[in-house]
Amino acid sequence: MTRPRRRAKSSSDGRAASTTLDVVVFLLLVSAAVGVLAAAAPPADGHDPRTADRAAELLATTTVAVDQPLRSPGPHARDRQSSTVHGTLAALLARAAVADVATDGNPSGSAASDDARGAFAAVVAERARGSLSGVDATVNVTASYAPLPGSEPRGRATVGPAVPRDVDVAVARIRVPVGTGPTPGRLERVAREGDGRELARALADATVETVVPSSRTRWALRDDATRQAVADRYRRLGRSLSVSPTGALDAGRVRRANALLARALADEYLAAIRTDFERPTAAADAARPRAVVVTVRTWSP
Repeated sequence: MTRPRRRAKSSSDGRAASTTLDVVVFLLLVSAAVGVLAAAAPPADGHDPRTADRAAELLATTTVAVDQPLRSPGPHARDRQSSTVHGTLAALLARAAVADVATDGNPSGSAASDDARGAFAAVVAERARGSLSGVDATVNVTASYAPLPGSEPRGRATVGPAVPRDVDVAVARIRVPVGTGPTPGRLERVAREGDGRELARALADATVETVVPSSRTRWALRDDATRQAVADRYRRLGRSLSVSPTGALDAGRVRRANALLARALADEYLAAIRTDFERPTAAADAARPRAVVVTVRTWSP
């Protein structure tokens, strides 16, 4: 993959890593099918670089069931305070990264659901740490959702301590599918056909459908346990993009609400494509709206 030559660096690159996890059940449950992308690090004295491969393998193959709290705004939701999510640890970390998407550095989730998200994220992190405890190394895991790297929105989930600067580190990466949308080849063709507008629209449509899938949103709006959380999330997403999708959402027009968000997001992406990339095809090459990359780093304690 050719690395695009950047002209400007995003001001949000220093955004703190987050382990928040949106508990709204309409979020796409990512596929458990994952693949190790790469593992590369020179052998280091006292540290086996194969530990990164081993940790990645555990994340990709260990399946767990985790209860996620639900926000219950009314009396009809009292009997159901949580739902159970099944998946590999890599899939749950990817889910956390998608749930953490933000625009202009502001989390899109509702402040009222922070406790629930944090509780579920803590359980996922605990299960991951337990699975990785047998790896003979210190492990850091970062799941990153960046539909267009270097620009908002983006999301991240982390497990483990920060990597020290003065250690030899082994690295492995896992790609986890998290949504539908145009393939890399299709994005490349779209990028060659114009000035970036069509590419921005394609990326925005794929991002919105991944973050707030229309089919799952409809079901969540019918559930007393999740309706308010869905509305809160759309309200915050709309506020961050200077658009109001709540009217369409209140009328049950989920596709219309998503279209409003995607149209506003496409403008953001177009500005990033023109500012941060030498040409639209370079942006298409870097884009990954359908996947979360889980990066595993290991080093000797």
